[in-house]
Amino acid sequence: MGGLVVSFANQKGGVGKTTLAINLGSALAMSDFKVLIVDFDPQAHITVGLEVSPEDKGTIYHAILGERDIKEIIFPTKVENLFVVPANEDLAGFEVEFFDKSENQFILKKEIDKIRDRFDFIFIDCPPSIGIYTVNALCASDYVIIPVLADFFSLEGFSKFFKAVEEIREGLNPKLEILGIVINMYDKRAKLTREVEEEFLKYFPGKVFGVRVPKNVKIAEAPSFGLPVLLYKPSSPGSDAFSSLAEEFLERIKQYKEEKESASKN
Repeated sequence: MGGLVVSFANQKGGVGKTTLAINLGSALAMSDFKVLIVDFDPQAHITVGLEVSPEDKGTIYHAILGERDIKEIIFPTKVENLFVVPANEDLAGFEVEFFDKSENQFILKKEIDKIRDRFDFIFIDCPPSIGIYTVNALCASDYVIIPVLADFFSLEGFSKFFKAVEEIREGLNPKLEILGIVINMYDKRAKLTREVEEEFLKYFPGKVFGVRVPKNVKIAEAPSFGLPVLLYKPSSPGSDAFSSLAEEFLERIKQYKEEKESASKN
């Protein structure tokens, strides 16, 4: 089967998908797991945020077109054990190129399956939509992590996204599981933050990660140096949060595996 594939997705923008993928991936890589992040967003923030320069070697778009072997466009980062399959603005052509192709939901999966056995975890960073990019990512994934903000607009649109994920699981990828919801940019002093947090806990019991990623200027600064916050500022609330989140992530993976094994025996 190879490594586990995890998408970071939400139809709402600005919720910290890329930041979460970079820093959780880095925390796992620093714990000796081999991690790959596939940048599947035409904005290419993973590629930029980790200072990967594909130049003429190619991107995920060229792999999908059959112009490059995906194994040849896996780039190292400044974090040991963390690698990236990059993107650039060319990926915007994916939607046009493959819109009317048969089984176009599984194009990314075919590429991911070629390299699954090389990594412990493969993360996919998605654009803020539930279009062909995110559908492809979810069809390629074992799990999805949904980053949210503790604000009204995150809560208001979340149910629709949650339903869309369930529809993909029922119709296209029955092994897909929602690993959890991560509350980003958390400010415990704000009354609204606490109120929205309570709503998420009430309506999605058991799905919200216990770790809250705080509002922290060091997290925001780190990408401009091509680093995760764990290397940019190891002694910061942001670094502590992502280290703890990595531990909870591994525990959730273990729990899901045990539940599946138990269900298969019964």
